Amino acid sequence: LTVFQHADNPGYPGDWVQYPELDWLQPTFPAAGTRHVITPNHPLTLRFRLWIQAGADLPETELRAQWRAFHLSI
Repeated sequence: LTVFQHADNPGYPGDWVQYPELDWLQPTFPAAGTRHVITPNHPLTLRFRLWIQAGADLPETELRAQWRAFHLSI
């Protein structure tokens, strides 16, 4: 599983939180030590893509290509 963060997300790249005892990793928003004020008529949009692959890890070149495709699709 690969999690892509979109470069248009506020504060990109965001922090990650890891829980090793749970085998868990996730992006967080906002980053540690920062604040993001949400006001009426100014929605917050965060974009992520989950890329699920079976078998062996993908080469970095393929992951980079998928990241670029994600950014071009929006």
